[in-house]
Amino acid sequence: GTDTESETEAFVADETGVLAESFRRMMATIKSLMAETGRLATSAKQGRLDQRGDVAAFAGAYRELVQGFNETLDAVVQPINEASTVLEKVSQRDLSPRMEGAYQGDHAKIKTALNMTLDNLEEALSQAAQGAEQVTSAATQIANGSQSLAQGASEQASSLEEISSSL
Repeated sequence: GTDTESETEAFVADETGVLAESFRRMMATIKSLMAETGRLATSAKQGRLDQRGDVAAFAGAYRELVQGFNETLDAVVQPINEASTVLEKVSQRDLSPRMEGAYQGDHAKIKTALNMTLDNLEEALSQAAQGAEQVTSAATQIANGSQSLAQGASEQASSLEEISSSL
């Protein structure tokens, strides 16, 4: 062995060690990424949509990937939160709120369906209120008519009594 061969072997050994360390770090990062995405998926399945990935725990493309998951969750949660807020107000008998967000796809369908439901409910309740007013008005007219009829019958009875006395 010459000095050059020894240097070459040392260089190759160093490079192999560097590559092995890089590979170990990459595998650890991928394991960590899989754990983080698994945690997010489990949280979402459990309805805990406020959970987000730890962007600071990753670098480069891995960080971008976790950030993308977080942005996707934000996009999914926003219309759900708005619909929930509207429904909470409706449960307190306030039919005026509507979903206002600019949504696309299935989120737009949810917005349209919820807003149409509230419009139809508000219209049905308005018609029921008008019907109740009409029934109240008719009942008042019947009560007034009954009172007039009773007064007329009383007057006729008095008249008949006077006629009967006169006879």
